[in-house]
Amino acid sequence: MSRRSVATALAVVLVAGAVALAYAGPAADVMPVDKHTSAKGRALAVKYQPQLLQFSEYVYHCLPYLEIKNGLGFKKVPKEQGDNRYAAVWIRAEQASDPTFAALPVDRQVSAMFSRYAIPMLRRLAAVPGFASDPDVHGFSVAVEWVKPGSDPNVPTMEILAMFADQASTRAFLGRKLSAREYVEKMRLTFFDGDKEVGRRSRHQARSGTAPGRFTVVHTESSKGWGGQENRVLHESIGLKKLGARVLILC
Repeated sequence: MSRRSVATALAVVLVAGAVALAYAGPAADVMPVDKHTSAKGRALAVKYQPQLLQFSEYVYHCLPYLEIKNGLGFKKVPKEQGDNRYAAVWIRAEQASDPTFAALPVDRQVSAMFSRYAIPMLRRLAAVPGFASDPDVHGFSVAVEWVKPGSDPNVPTMEILAMFADQASTRAFLGRKLSAREYVEKMRLTFFDGDKEVGRRSRHQARSGTAPGRFTVVHTESSKGWGGQENRVLHESIGLKKLGARVLILC
């Protein structure tokens, strides 16, 4: 066999290996069965292995700004008595440095991350076939981590928001039958600044789509042209947005 043939064969093997390794990503993100610490947890991991893999593939292929960390499986609340198991996912959010976000108080930052990332993950977990009717799936857990604004980019500090909530209250919240405030009061919600546990955050942490204290302004405009009035609406909207308002323009 010529050197070129050997080199070509080796390249094919390496490329095939790289493709296989890349595809192994979603499977590797699913928490191994033997890592679950109880018979109930292991049984759930086996029962829902296909659904967990499908969930992981969705995040891997469709949400490139998110990375599953520390496994996707069935966890329990740390130090809690009993063996209530929560369908759980831990994600790392990759986002560009944003001075506006960095200037927000910590509670507002946490609220924004919860709304932006945790709620969509809760919706997807709640939609997994079989969970709703399974009494062994007590609830849902989402942990979101992100780089702390202003931390050393070479050795970044991670901020982590972790929540556990039962199925009934989660489904009521997602179905708009339970307010964000009531939902937060029912869940276990903990915030970490690096390795330091800050503790349970205030009730302002979870808002359905908006941060705490944020108000919505709706402008209506029926004009079909563009002139001074339309410019005024545009500039007012830009100014209100800079002040932290959520602005909607209906035209």
